[in-house]
Amino acid sequence: MRTAAFDTCVLYALINKEDEHHKRARTITAQLERIVLPGIVIHEIAWILRRKTDTETVREIILDIISRSDVKVLPITEEDIGFAAITMQNNRDYNDLLILSAAKRSSVPLISFDDELRKKYGKLWKIMASLE
Repeated sequence: MRTAAFDTCVLYALINKEDEHHKRARTITAQLERIVLPGIVIHEIAWILRRKTDTETVREIILDIISRSDVKVLPITEEDIGFAAITMQNNRDYNDLLILSAAKRSSVPLISFDDELRKKYGKLWKIMASLE
């Protein structure tokens, strides 16, 4: 089963048709049988969307994501928190490292359009911009 974890930027691009990476996110999604979403990704999406749309739309988007049969929401664990706290080079890295740790723990590659994340932490786990 072809599976990958998504960083928040990939999920946001998939949701937002106006995002510059929307087509790329759809292409990646079409190649997967299962998407792993670390729980923090759902929280970040809700946080981003709350500034861009109304409560009912945010609710519908979140409920749609978590009800999909091809999506597995992965809870963040103490192990992930410890990994992020120890590994972060600055405060902005913390959530990204939670996501990276959850992907690594699940033994699936992490798809991210964040070049800085891939450059800084790509040695720790498979972080890819596409499935190719």
